[in-house]
Amino acid sequence: MRTPSFTPRRVSVRIAALILGALPLGLVSATTSHDAFAEEEVEIEIQPPAPRVEVIPVAPSARHFWVHGYWGWAGGRHTWVPGRYEVMRDGWAWSESRWNLVGRRWHFYPGHWYR
Repeated sequence: MRTPSFTPRRVSVRIAALILGALPLGLVSATTSHDAFAEEEVEIEIQPPAPRVEVIPVAPSARHFWVHGYWGWAGGRHTWVPGRYEVMRDGWAWSESRWNLVGRRWHFYPGHWYR
């Protein structure tokens, strides 16, 4: 019998999905950020389309920065995730979502905060 292996990230994404699924829809939309729907790493053979051109609106404050939109992977196809503003975190930096070609496969690495 094979024991399933879970990484901390996958477990936390699953727990967040369970919690969000138990909340009323109106509460979820009012209290969650884009991070609640974070994607995991993906490996596929289908090249993502070229990035879309986005019109970047005026920042809500000097502490906000623009996170560029990107092609995610959902339902067996590429789906566009629009850009958004995030609030800066002292001592942290943002790494944008990206696709890298490794051999003949495309690897998606979701955006994330790092120190």
